[in-house]
Amino acid sequence: MLKDKKKVRFLVVSLFLLAFAFSCFALFLNYRGRMERLGSESLDRLSSAVEAALDVYGRMVEMVFDGTARQPEVRVLYHRAQHEADPQQRAFWRGCIRNRLEPAFDRLSFYDIRLLNLVLPDGTVFLRMHSPDLYGDNVLPYSSLQRIALERRAPARGFQVGKTVGAFRFSFPLFLGSEFLGSAEYGLSSSALLELLQSQFPGHYFLLLRSETLQFLESEERSRQYIQSRYAKGFYEEVQAQEGQLSPKELDPEVLERL
Repeated sequence: MLKDKKKVRFLVVSLFLLAFAFSCFALFLNYRGRMERLGSESLDRLSSAVEAALDVYGRMVEMVFDGTARQPEVRVLYHRAQHEADPQQRAFWRGCIRNRLEPAFDRLSFYDIRLLNLVLPDGTVFLRMHSPDLYGDNVLPYSSLQRIALERRAPARGFQVGKTVGAFRFSFPLFLGSEFLGSAEYGLSSSALLELLQSQFPGHYFLLLRSETLQFLESEERSRQYIQSRYAKGFYEEVQAQEGQLSPKELDPEVLERL
């Protein structure tokens, strides 16, 4: 009789422990599912916020494009330069375009627009307004954005590392009549977009770049523009963006573990 009671007690305790373990496991799965859903929803909201911010800046940059590179006199000069075989004459037309665009370009920094590049249909840079002496190089080997923009002869946008600066770039096709002249590319500083995100979604934002995106840069160019991230191995950050940021110790450890 006593043995039967012990067996029953053991069975009851075992069933209780099994039920308890099953309940804990079910609660864990439910918690993990909720966290994953919340994380996914947060990423979706952030992605939507980024797209909305780019849309806002995109409309502004398009208006800038209409008032600068898209102006008829600029396109006529650009057309003449492209059909000029003499290097000296081509340099003359380049100077004319630069002088025409310079007053407007000087005002663009107020809107955090740092770049205005004219790119020929074959991907060769004709003019960099922020660095006029640097031209003649082809960006297609490293600029997927320009490759898409020139192939499709359509607007394109996205973050693109460059030889002089990385930026969120907006590219617009240039035509004179039916003749395709190439593209006009404008660059928005990453800090402007991050500040806009912070104003909408309070928090800490920084841009991380995978090391392979910087492979085309010479070591001197890379070290001038970028530095190894303090937050994630194998990633880089813009040098100027690290100023005033929190140190890794001040960030949530769970955030660091997820990077």
